[in-house]
Amino acid sequence: MRRSLAIAVLALCVVSMLFAKGTGGAAVTATFFAPNVAGQPAGYGVTSDGGGPYFNNVGGVKSYIGSGGKDYDLVTYSTGRYLTITFSGGESQAWAANAKLPQSNSYQVDFYGVNFYGPYSTMGAGKTAQVHGVLQFHYLNNTYQLDYQTLAVMRDATDGSYHFTSDSAFLPGYPGFWPSPSAMLSIVRKQGNVNYGTVTAPIRFDIR
Repeated sequence: MRRSLAIAVLALCVVSMLFAKGTGGAAVTATFFAPNVAGQPAGYGVTSDGGGPYFNNVGGVKSYIGSGGKDYDLVTYSTGRYLTITFSGGESQAWAANAKLPQSNSYQVDFYGVNFYGPYSTMGAGKTAQVHGVLQFHYLNNTYQLDYQTLAVMRDATDGSYHFTSDSAFLPGYPGFWPSPSAMLSIVRKQGNVNYGTVTAPIRFDIR
């Protein structure tokens, strides 16, 4: 009896966690901008699909700060919204020869960014924190990902929005680290991801 009750409670907890991840904590809207390197247009990197901001629960899109407050999630799987990833021509060994990906394509994605500082809401106005960002995307029935070890998020001092960037030129000063557009490109496997190499994939967006 006790064992059955324990199993039931565990199952309820698992369902609750899955529900929380699926629905998220606080709904936010994401807006992507042209990617930059050293303050200048890069001509490659991660951009929007041209369809405007990504609103939570519009067209199936999920855009929210998780219930724990420390991670931001953008999910466009099984929706009509995409992100476009364009790789640098000089890094074709990783994305073309190794990963067999096109240089530029639009993908349905799952991005999550974990705030090393703590909950996003506890960031003071004008404060900057380091973010570990992972951008997963589907291509030919496989899931690939770009793993950014060092992105930056800055809390806007005027309206409280959050500015994510891989470019230090958009920061007002040195926050104790420098963000980087470098990301490990890999394919996701149950037995462990297969790494194809580091690519430069600048990314810049806001959530509010």
